[in-house]
Amino acid sequence: MVTAWDPSDGKIHNYLADAHNHGGVWGSVPLWTIDCYEHAYFIDYGSDRKAYIQAVLNNVNWDAVNARYETIGR
Repeated sequence: MVTAWDPSDGKIHNYLADAHNHGGVWGSVPLWTIDCYEHAYFIDYGSDRKAYIQAVLNNVNWDAVNARYETIGR
């Protein structure tokens, strides 16, 4: 998933992709991303995708994400 700001409408959107080679987010500015494919979490979390996502969310530097958002000029 890519959370990005779209300058064409001035809004933040979440973009989902089913494959790495599909779903490009052209013209938008990424604010943060998360890789939810099994290869990203299986070694550490087994099939527990929910625990992986929670761990990522708990470790995101939200101040950095907010700073990135402020930089793009809303």
